[in-house]
Amino acid sequence: MKYFLHMRRVLACRAPDGMRDSLSIWYCGLNVLVAGLLYSATVLALGSRVTGGGVFNPWMILAAGIVTAYFVHAGAALMVWVFCKGIGGTQQFFPIYLNMGIAFAALWLPAPALAALQIVSTPLLSAFALASAAYAVAVMVTSIAAVVDLSKFRLALAMSATLIYLGCFIYLWT
Repeated sequence: MKYFLHMRRVLACRAPDGMRDSLSIWYCGLNVLVAGLLYSATVLALGSRVTGGGVFNPWMILAAGIVTAYFVHAGAALMVWVFCKGIGGTQQFFPIYLNMGIAFAALWLPAPALAALQIVSTPLLSAFALASAAYAVAVMVTSIAAVVDLSKFRLALAMSATLIYLGCFIYLWT
């Protein structure tokens, strides 16, 4: 039951503190896993539109979604750590990684919305994806701020640089 109390605190944009390291690792892993499963389940539910009714292996799609979620989590945590460390923040990577994983619960809404948006684009779905992604960014920044030891101005610089870099990377990748 403590999981739900901790996640409610995180989703209310309050820093995830007061957890033991073992709990942080479990919460981090579980939240990233659920985000990957939600993304994959949405792709599976809408998969016939993508494949044109062809045959595909649902286990491969689930595995790909979960692995992608873990890679996105690790890559984003690495970029945040690089930019925060570059302007005088914490030297440790693991606290940022864990707090971002715990805050991944905020991505449970935008992950399926973004998967659906790649297949079907409607103004309502786009607005929902944008609003839920903005909320997820706010939760992530709050969670990151708890461990990087930066002033608000420096944190804003680091987060801006991270978002610009990741935005350019995603633009070039797609």
